[in-house]
Amino acid sequence: MKNITKISYRPEIDGLRAIAILSVLFYHANFELFGFRLTGGYLGVDIFFVISGYLISKIIFKEIRVNGKFNYLYFLERRARRLLPASLFMILISFIPAYFLLLPQFFENFSLSAIASIFFSSNIYFHYSGLLYGAESSLLKPLLHTWSLSVEEQFYIFFSIFILFFFNFLKKFLNIIFIVIFLISIFFANWASDHHISFNFYMIFSRAWEFLVGILIAYNEKKLKNIFTNSIINNLIIFLSLFIILSSFFYFNGGVGGGTTHPSFFTLPIILATGALIILFDDKFKYQFLLNNKFSVFFGKISYSLYIWHFPVFSFYRISKNNFDDNISDIGLPLIFIVLLISYLSFQFIEQPFRNKNKINLGIFLKILSTKLIFASLLSLLTIYNKGYDERLPENLRLRMIDDRIVYLSESISCHKKFKNRDQFCKFNKKQSKKIFILGDSQLETFVYSFKRLKDLQEYEIIQMTRPGCYLGRINDYRAICTSEHHNKRLDLIKKNPGSIIIIGGSLSHYLNINAFDQVYFTETIEELIRNEHKIIFIHPLPNFKVNVRQKIANSLMFNKELNKNMFPIINIKKQIYLENISKADKILTSFEHENISYLHPKKIFCDKYIKDKCVANNNSDLFFVDSNHLSKIGNKLINLELLNILNNINY
Repeated sequence: MKNITKISYRPEIDGLRAIAILSVLFYHANFELFGFRLTGGYLGVDIFFVISGYLISKIIFKEIRVNGKFNYLYFLERRARRLLPASLFMILISFIPAYFLLLPQFFENFSLSAIASIFFSSNIYFHYSGLLYGAESSLLKPLLHTWSLSVEEQFYIFFSIFILFFFNFLKKFLNIIFIVIFLISIFFANWASDHHISFNFYMIFSRAWEFLVGILIAYNEKKLKNIFTNSIINNLIIFLSLFIILSSFFYFNGGVGGGTTHPSFFTLPIILATGALIILFDDKFKYQFLLNNKFSVFFGKISYSLYIWHFPVFSFYRISKNNFDDNISDIGLPLIFIVLLISYLSFQFIEQPFRNKNKINLGIFLKILSTKLIFASLLSLLTIYNKGYDERLPENLRLRMIDDRIVYLSESISCHKKFKNRDQFCKFNKKQSKKIFILGDSQLETFVYSFKRLKDLQEYEIIQMTRPGCYLGRINDYRAICTSEHHNKRLDLIKKNPGSIIIIGGSLSHYLNINAFDQVYFTETIEELIRNEHKIIFIHPLPNFKVNVRQKIANSLMFNKELNKNMFPIINIKKQIYLENISKADKILTSFEHENISYLHPKKIFCDKYIKDKCVANNNSDLFFVDSNHLSKIGNKLINLELLNILNNINY
């Protein structure tokens, strides 16, 4: 079929793509130039959304004007030729380093993300997987960037269906409909940026307004051109728009749950600036070379390949360097040049041929595409079925063997759901007269599942009130999973059982550092519990080793065959540094002087015993921590022994 609806080429659009992709590239590289970092470089994705909204809707509107109808299947074929060959090839190739570099849990997660990407739903997958235990750093998820491709693909499907059914019947009202959807979407995004951060970042509901800016421009382009006819004013708007976009890469900060709420009203100036450049930038602009020069056009043309290849290359490089958690390495220029070469080859030998119907007709295209889909799906399913090929690691490093949160995963999920309902909590040894309430975040939760199974505690009913991020008193942070209502529900139940035992713990030092702790509320609560004759056990914050302990050791074994399962390198930090890091938290916890308060300090368990003046995360054969600051099954046992000693000295 001859493409009579092809729109005229605009080199400045490729210039905009170049700005978008380079900002994303240097953001993910964590690249520093003259002391500056593009902390808001992720906004390049939002620029892509506006461009896609404009170009795709312009193609559709032109086809309807020329042909009087919209060929839905032909539209999907063009989108498939544009996106799928390169992305599927990238996924297939990525399985090779994934097998050799990723630990079983993360290899399984990689395969799940591959399946999600293949079926245009990786944004949904990454939203929900990011809320789970043990979610690795975002920069170490090789396919994380495919979330935006899924959003675009969802846009193509939903918008084309919308046009297919409603264009002929509601043509007179399309502008109104577009504006209404735009307003609903942006107001929802602004609200969700405070209340449902991850959902807001990943889901199309919060991104629809960005596409709609491009759609509204495409639908009203002639009218808009007639409005902006003054060249002086137009030039000023263009310069202002470029300034807004470029400066935003430096003053925005963070991504999912980062410093600047996004997408939100704060994102609107960048989106409108992008729209202004699409409307006003043309050959009449005196400084047109700013966007349509050869350099910008080149990067614009390879932008899709550059986008899909840069992230997995960066991710696998970081993993190969054993960089995890707070030790994420920067990407240097040599690797960036390698990514540019890979992207150019991908553009030349994958993108271009598959878009050319004369070289690859529809029949051949479908055969190649279906082969890639089946092969990628089978690889993913085999990896998931084999649990990421868990046998590659010794048992004392397998997460399903050493992390109680995974060992008792179904129980953990059930307890979280009950906690979320705000009026239910997991209870063990029900109807026992003696009560132990456990309040805390994920640090404290790690030991709950083994703690409640101790034979010495069968005479106690144990009520679990733990959830990640829910330290007692964390109510100043609008991103907190638990609210003041959650805190009050916990306390209401405790007050009904005066004289009971309460264990309180978690990463208090972390919440103090991010100013997310209400000390007045905490102090008043503890004092009230003391008046009610409760027995309180404070567990001081655990050491933070600033590195994923299990991942660091496992990768050391994988890359150094001379080591064996009983020769773990000892991960440690200086005891003095640990104590300095938690000194503020220690001061708060020890400020209560009462006979009914007891203390468990992890320094007694993990410091000085193996290396003088050091706190350790493991010994030669066992891990005490599964990541930077959460206990393993062995670590839990060590904490439980100390807790039992304290409990035995409490008169209930």
